[in-house]
Amino acid sequence: MTVRILASRYELRSALGRGGMAEVWSAYDRRLDREVAVKMMDPAGLRDPSALTRFDREARIVARLSHPNIVAVHDVGADSGTPFLVMELVTGPSVADLLAAGPIEVPHAIDIATQICDALTAAHAAGIIHRDIKPANLLLTEHGQVKVCDFGIARITTADQVHLTGSAQTVGTSAYMAPEQINGEPVDARTDLYALGCVLYAMLTGDPPFAGDNPFHVAVQHVRDTAPPPSSRRPGLTPAVDTLVAQLLAKQPTDRPATATQVRATLARLASVPHATAAPPLAPRAIRASATVPHPTRTMPVLRPAADPAQRPDGLRIGPAGAALVALTAAAVVAISFALFLALRPDPAKQLAVPPTSSPTHAVPSRTEPSVASPTDALDAPDALAALTAEFDTQRRDGQLDAKTARELDRRLDEIRRAIDKDEADKAGEKTADFREKLDEAYEDGKLEHPAYTALRQRVEQLATTLPEAN
Repeated sequence: MTVRILASRYELRSALGRGGMAEVWSAYDRRLDREVAVKMMDPAGLRDPSALTRFDREARIVARLSHPNIVAVHDVGADSGTPFLVMELVTGPSVADLLAAGPIEVPHAIDIATQICDALTAAHAAGIIHRDIKPANLLLTEHGQVKVCDFGIARITTADQVHLTGSAQTVGTSAYMAPEQINGEPVDARTDLYALGCVLYAMLTGDPPFAGDNPFHVAVQHVRDTAPPPSSRRPGLTPAVDTLVAQLLAKQPTDRPATATQVRATLARLASVPHATAAPPLAPRAIRASATVPHPTRTMPVLRPAADPAQRPDGLRIGPAGAALVALTAAAVVAISFALFLALRPDPAKQLAVPPTSSPTHAVPSRTEPSVASPTDALDAPDALAALTAEFDTQRRDGQLDAKTARELDRRLDEIRRAIDKDEADKAGEKTADFREKLDEAYEDGKLEHPAYTALRQRVEQLATTLPEAN
């Protein structure tokens, strides 16, 4: 078996994990005779300029930090055109690995949260906002010391901002993102504290405060909904614990604790009161194959309209037309929220005369830019399907879909079309859910680039709002 050596120095031994656009390996530093971890860009990441930028930023940002609770970067380089980072090797599990088996004992959860506060205090003092605090980025040594890692999307507040996405996009992990981050607004230390609140919630209950079948549903809940207190999911937690979590998860940054130091002090008081950490353990659950898969870091559209939005008290930014719809049911509000970010893209259905057809051959859309639709404009199922079909044809023609994925998605589009032609709305809803599942699977497997995934996902959600929800 051939052993790969990077830069004639680092001997790769075994893969530790993979996420986003990189792989992490256990390695041996031949020059300094020590075990290290090596993070390498994978081929898909090399095609993404923003991923390369994030990779480079991680090395430069962590190089500014030296703290026992932050993973240290020892070296940075490239081998045969592949960038890599050399970091300290952390041999214990991540918090995500712990959560794969269920909630964490309360004293242990408070200890982990306290150490995260120490890391955040150091980062914030250096003018660095992490922006992706989540269980998978929190490693534990064999002695229980927390190591915060992955500063790839961190923001430097004391320097010129480096924009890694378009103005209508944001980067992060939807299950742990603060409302202002989701809305594409300025972030600060309190953004990381919101994420800490989500992590603490997950450690106490076994799951983050909000869940959904796709990242956009989860994001809408962060902006709009109030999470139930942790004690409602884990009886026995004290009111003081519920209060701290509620403060961290406040929609408005001004309603959260101002600094990680303040949060640490509160955690220390909780740890000093025996009954505060005496909640009974919950039953363990089956360990998932990978604890990091359900919550990947990704780019997604912000949930606000493009121009002059009003600020609602609950943090969801909507235009005047959206304000009149606040009284709708929760399902309708979700649909409206999706319509808001759909308005950020030109709407092909407004100019395309693409009638629904049972033929597998689809019309190719014009590239003329139409006027942007109003957030309250609604399409019926045939028109929404036509818009999805047009987007699919565009992405396929532009080479964004591999042949096998394109054939599979094309087949599922035909199933949706036949159900709509027969007025079988329930079946069309089920087939649309199948299409969405296949689309997500292709994206997670790296068979679909992010811009194409986002464009198609938006059109799928638009179609889904016109059909009954699949059981």
